[in-house]
Amino acid sequence: MQLENEKTWNYLTRVRQRHGWFSVLHVIGLRFVNKFFDLRIFNVFVRHKVKIAAHNNEEIFNIKFLNTIEIEKYFGAGFNDITIDATRELISGQVSCLCVFDKKTEQIAAYSWFTNKSISTGFHDLDITFAEKYIYTLKVYTAPEYRGQQLHAWQMQFALDQYHRQNFWGIVGFTYSDNFESIKSNQKMGSTTVGHFWVMKIFGRSLFFKTGQVSDYEINLQRNTHE
Repeated sequence: MQLENEKTWNYLTRVRQRHGWFSVLHVIGLRFVNKFFDLRIFNVFVRHKVKIAAHNNEEIFNIKFLNTIEIEKYFGAGFNDITIDATRELISGQVSCLCVFDKKTEQIAAYSWFTNKSISTGFHDLDITFAEKYIYTLKVYTAPEYRGQQLHAWQMQFALDQYHRQNFWGIVGFTYSDNFESIKSNQKMGSTTVGHFWVMKIFGRSLFFKTGQVSDYEINLQRNTHE
């Protein structure tokens, strides 16, 4: 119990130092509520363009969308949070994978997955849906040794350029409200928070309500048939 309390205190101290007291209170409030029922708050964002500083990533990295054979090659045996089963589901669901490779080592430095179809949120039995002119981004990751090089922003810029040519308007997605680093990263690259979903599970049933302008982009949650 003492060790757990020390870990919690250390975590809250880091949150205060990086994101302020309001974020600390947000974490404490969520943890208190979750003692009684499962609650998540989805921070929903829309991205039409990317703010990115000058960089020389092209000299160090390669970036490209993978074809199915390449997805199986790099993710078929599992990679980071992408399990073998998840890889199969992503391929069958026609989800696109954008990868950044280190030119010297040829290893994956970062990746992002995109889809223009409704897909599971990963939270209980809920799928996320959105307007057909938008692309949804999921499973964004940058390897620790490559962080701080704007690879996330570079991927989003590259993806937007590709999708704009296909007449899509932009990219939508969500982060959990206590994932402060992701929220900060999204804000820095020019994403706009358009609202929130408050999602809870009570007595085995998922309930949710939305706030803000999420309806303007036809973003919604619906119970899926996967479970």
